Amino acid sequence: MDGAPPVLPPQKKHGCLFYGCLTVLIFALVGGLAVFFGARYAIKSLVTEYTEAGPLTLPPVDLTQTQQDVLKEKIDGFKAALDGKAPVQPLVLSADEINALIAREPELKGRAQVAMEDNGIKATVSIPLDKLPLPGVKGRYLNGTAMLEAFINNGRLFVTAKSVAVKGRPLPEQFMAGLRGKNLAADATRDADTAAAIAKIESLEIKDGQAIITPKALP
Repeated sequence: MDGAPPVLPPQKKHGCLFYGCLTVLIFALVGGLAVFFGARYAIKSLVTEYTEAGPLTLPPVDLTQTQQDVLKEKIDGFKAALDGKAPVQPLVLSADEINALIAREPELKGRAQVAMEDNGIKATVSIPLDKLPLPGVKGRYLNGTAMLEAFINNGRLFVTAKSVAVKGRPLPEQFMAGLRGKNLAADATRDADTAAAIAKIESLEIKDGQAIITPKALP
């Protein structure tokens, strides 16, 4: 191995803040771990140590159909107000509501869930690695958790990893030292619609088990 970062398969573009950024984030985590694998010579032993032969079984989304309908109306109303430059209150989402949004995405359903802990986001992922151009990963899964910080500043979304554990074990500090300084959502604004949505947001705050998305004040 020459240490060059492996190339991930092209991602499907999403035109929505809530789906697009989640997808970018999950694939960024996988990409960072792929670089970790690809930069090491003992790839076979690392695959055995850090991946598994089967996926995690994530718990089902705990929202009734009525609650999901209310969630859709809440998000549609928030987006419509932003698009129409109308006054709107902050959008407040629980972890269950965010997980319901994740479950609507075919690329993420059954592969990722979040919880709100210590004013941060705990993401649990179970990602098949078949499409990664690395030896020994066919049929293997990346099963792990990551503690994340997320915020919006000057129209840009920032997501950083405080810690990552795979198969219940923290990743080596030499890997985490590089990952902590990386904005995992750096590619979010490459999609014009997602960038436009983020530009209308003043702040993103994780507090008391909820994500609070505050729009910019109208001029």
